[in-house]
Amino acid sequence: MFISSNEFNQFMAALAPFESPPVIAVATSGGPDSLALALLSHEWATKQGGKAIAVTIDHQLREGSTAEAYQVKAWLNAREMEHHTLTWIRTEENKAPQTAIQAAAREARYHLLGQWCKNQGVKHLLTAHHAQDQLETFMIRLAKGSGLRGLTSIQEVVTTDFGRIVRPLLTVDPNRLKATLEEANQPFLLDPSNRNENFTRVRWRQLLPSLAQEGITTHTLQETLGRLNHAQRLIDQHIAGLLRQHAMLSPYGYAVLKQEALEGSPEAFEEMLKRLLATIGTRLYPARRQALHQAMDRMASGHSLTLGGCQILCKPEGWWIVRELAAVKEDVPVQQSGTYLWDNRFTVSVSQKAACRIAALGEAGILQLEGSFKQQTKTIPSVVLKTLPALWQEEALLDLPSFAFTPRHPLMTGDV
Repeated sequence: MFISSNEFNQFMAALAPFESPPVIAVATSGGPDSLALALLSHEWATKQGGKAIAVTIDHQLREGSTAEAYQVKAWLNAREMEHHTLTWIRTEENKAPQTAIQAAAREARYHLLGQWCKNQGVKHLLTAHHAQDQLETFMIRLAKGSGLRGLTSIQEVVTTDFGRIVRPLLTVDPNRLKATLEEANQPFLLDPSNRNENFTRVRWRQLLPSLAQEGITTHTLQETLGRLNHAQRLIDQHIAGLLRQHAMLSPYGYAVLKQEALEGSPEAFEEMLKRLLATIGTRLYPARRQALHQAMDRMASGHSLTLGGCQILCKPEGWWIVRELAAVKEDVPVQQSGTYLWDNRFTVSVSQKAACRIAALGEAGILQLEGSFKQQTKTIPSVVLKTLPALWQEEALLDLPSFAFTPRHPLMTGDV
């Protein structure tokens, strides 16, 4: 049975809030799932005086991908839906991947989509993940020995540096999406990679009928995921309480984890460390468990180390978790006054109208500090100061902002 407008309205209402009128982006490959989502989203947004914008990524990993992107554009433009194609441009240093192709393509896709949303000021990116995707992801992660958070699989809403990734179709059978296109007389594309047995997900997809015979279905998975998510929320609440007790976040973008935190359970300490590293290191995914355990052993022995884009420095009051300068590679060009997100840690308001850039202060900036700048920063530890944002014009230091820090990473749960 196809998805009606009223049913899709209910899916979207459960994922509120959206602006009024709403402006959303829809990741649209041209396959049946994403194309159905594009049509449903277009109708939903238009009825509210807003708009849904389809965005297609041309990975250029196989012949014909560019023509397919043009076809998707033609289909949607004919329905008066705005469409944009983003091309994965590669250089000598960034060649087409020969291994882990799907993972590399997925990373590139989210990067391009996220940058486009950020540049366009779009706060919501919709993707067409559905119930079968959930089941496949669960089985893949189960086979890899994932923990509780990994087994909760794909989340309906993920916080990002531009806003949110929203997945309204996670409980929907994919056959209903094809039926929705049939009802709308809308053709769709078929990606040959979806039948390529070299890919892990395809092999699991072929096993789904056998799993269903043993009672492992999308319906039973929804019940299991509900229980797993409840357990994860309880853990998150507990860890948030421990972080309030044992950790401190500085306005200068680093954290201090007290020595006493190690006196509790190793599992709780691991969770606290993982969240702080993900927040300060601005990583979407936390450090792997083996790396965390090795780090904890070194920390207990009083050693400093680097992990997850952070330095972990052993101090008398505890462990300082500081952004690693070598990992801060972002230069944000500034062409006009406004507010800019830098390193996914700071929002920087710029009144400078001349062309300049926001980049880490670094060693070069410290050497240029003088006068009021030097007075302003004298109480900030050097290891932290180097990782803070500064306004540059070519190689000349122009200005330092007044610093304010708000945790932006979704793994940092609770008021810490």
